[in-house]
Amino acid sequence: LILKAFGQTINAMTLGGLAVAVCEIVDDAIIDVENVYKRLRENKLSPNPRPVFDVIFDASIEVRSSVVYGTFIITIVFAPVLFLGGLAGQIFKPLALSYIIAIFASLFAALTLTPAMCFYLLSRGVDLHDHEPKIVTWLKEKYTKLLDHVLHQPQKLFISSAILFTIAIITFFNLGQAFLPELGEENIIIMALNPPGSSLDSTQN
Repeated sequence: LILKAFGQTINAMTLGGLAVAVCEIVDDAIIDVENVYKRLRENKLSPNPRPVFDVIFDASIEVRSSVVYGTFIITIVFAPVLFLGGLAGQIFKPLALSYIIAIFASLFAALTLTPAMCFYLLSRGVDLHDHEPKIVTWLKEKYTKLLDHVLHQPQKLFISSAILFTIAIITFFNLGQAFLPELGEENIIIMALNPPGSSLDSTQN
């Protein structure tokens, strides 16, 4: 409906934009639900539990800025595609537009529908586990060790980042400058124009 309101149709490029946005449109809701679930579990184990409504409300507000800023940053990255001209603009504008629309639609759902569904589905707290899954605990342990190593030896990280950044800059300037490759067609098209009223013999010759 939103694509139709913008004068777009469902075609290969708009579907391509929606396909690219698949991983992003669920991200906002996942962040919100994960934090709500975490706070509800902590509230369940607390000696003085708070009302579930307050816990869900505060948990949603806690990640709100991160969700909104992340969505706008991603949108800014895709925005220049909307200003492409020529054939590249005609091809890629629908893709970028459908991507941005999908991202903002997911943001709206994460800000409104997701907290409401959390309250409806998680408010009883029956299915809340008292501890995190083993995979999450294992990942946190590995990340804690990596973070401790990085914080004690930041120079290695800075040097590695600078080297990778330099390689990226060099690669960027060696890439092609055209958004679309030039077509290597070698066919010659000849067109003849006759003034109005030319005879049939003249037209055939």
